[in-house]
Amino acid sequence: MTDLGRVLGMGGVAVGMGLMARPERLSAIVDPRRAPPPGWVVRVLGARQLVQGIALTVRPGRAMLTLGACIDATHATSMVALAVLDRSRRRLATCSALQAGVFAVLGAQAARANRS
Repeated sequence: MTDLGRVLGMGGVAVGMGLMARPERLSAIVDPRRAPPPGWVVRVLGARQLVQGIALTVRPGRAMLTLGACIDATHATSMVALAVLDRSRRRLATCSALQAGVFAVLGAQAARANRS
């Protein structure tokens, strides 16, 4: 099941690179009615996603999949909290929570299926 781990890693690399390269544009696509968050905030989140994706692509074993799933679940939880507390960021936070939640679930499933 390392193939799914590598696919998740490459997906994380793509998401991270997009967030780092065009933070304002991606924020505007998700919520064109609101001013985007500061670009540096989005870039930091993108850098985290990029580093995690590279690590998972290089070492798609059970431990890395589990760690990645935990990190993504934590991020999803924090974005749910932001969506509840900050109405102006609700749409962006919800989108980020959904993306991180999908990565967390897929990573956890891949870790369960991985024997290494």
